[in-house]
Amino acid sequence: LATPSGSVRDCSNEELLQYLDKANGAQESQSLLNQPLPLQNEIATAMRSDCIMYEDFQRDPSLPKLPVRATLVKGEHDVPLVKSDMEGWRDEFQMVAQSITVPSAHHNIIASQPAAYAHILVDCLQSP
Repeated sequence: LATPSGSVRDCSNEELLQYLDKANGAQESQSLLNQPLPLQNEIATAMRSDCIMYEDFQRDPSLPKLPVRATLVKGEHDVPLVKSDMEGWRDEFQMVAQSITVPSAHHNIIASQPAAYAHILVDCLQSP
């Protein structure tokens, strides 16, 4: 995960929270930086750990592809996840039913476009 100052490993908590705000399309009133400092530190620590684990993960190439049908979803304004990264997940599944880019959505699609996300889930559940 590249932040404006470089790796998520090296950026300050404030830079990471600003990046997360941007990734999630947060308005200034919703900014993580409006939270009390102890909560900001907890959020930054948890998200930094999550991002580092994602970056460092290496799936054992000898394992078979996952035996499920996947639907790949990203937000149109998703800062951390570019389309090529999303499409890279195709290699992990036996079948990818579809790739969807949700209009006007950010990284947290559930928060930015809940109705669209619910529609995608219902479609997945109803597909054979």
